[in-house]
Amino acid sequence: MYFNYLVEDNSQVMRLAAYTGITQEMAKEIECLAFGQGVCSTVAQERHPIAVENVQQSTDPQTELIRSLGITAYYAYPLLAQGRLLGTLSFGSRTLLSFTENQKAMMQAVCDQIAIAMERAILIASLQQQTEQLQQANRMKDEFLGVLSHELRSPLNAILGWAQLLQRSKLSDTQMARATETIERNAKAQTQLIEDLLDVSRMIRGKLRLNVSTCNLAPIIESAIETVSLAAQSKEIDLRFSLIPSKETQNVPPGYSPW
Repeated sequence: MYFNYLVEDNSQVMRLAAYTGITQEMAKEIECLAFGQGVCSTVAQERHPIAVENVQQSTDPQTELIRSLGITAYYAYPLLAQGRLLGTLSFGSRTLLSFTENQKAMMQAVCDQIAIAMERAILIASLQQQTEQLQQANRMKDEFLGVLSHELRSPLNAILGWAQLLQRSKLSDTQMARATETIERNAKAQTQLIEDLLDVSRMIRGKLRLNVSTCNLAPIIESAIETVSLAAQSKEIDLRFSLIPSKETQNVPPGYSPW
């Protein structure tokens, strides 16, 4: 029979991962062992193998668990990889009173190979996790660049559209004022986008400072509609914005915005 215990994440507790030679009910009773509780957990605590001969005649309290399982010969070995304790693997017999040196050497070789395989599996899992994280980061980068290109294009389209109208058409004074105001506003929006990019850099470096304040959303929405109005008109889309004053907005000056 054998018992394979694995150390739970950076704890002083081991959990039974695999076994043979005992019933499922018995396995549940010994499912978790604290360091120092029994022979195999002592092996984990001290990180060196322990062999127990003629177990049924032993009076050591640490052998009580394996005595209750009817084991007569027992050998437990720590699973170590690069100095890290992964768990223990122990072997028991109900017919032998002790294991020979050759048998112990064979069991040690098996344990060493299992420890190497476990370490390799842990490294592969870690690499897969890092690969998934890099893929997620790349997806987020692509999404960010997609949103950024759209946001940068919107004010540029408004500026280009009004600039072309100024070159090709004779506009009234009202239209000239509107064109100038729209170009100026979108140029400022472009500047703000660049500032936002710099804010991202500051966030990464942990140097971003937030100035929290309230603002009136009405002029912000009006500005957004004004930005896309030319594109909407070219597609014969009628954009309208109406605001129902509330008690909070009735006392706010028209066009007020802290930005």
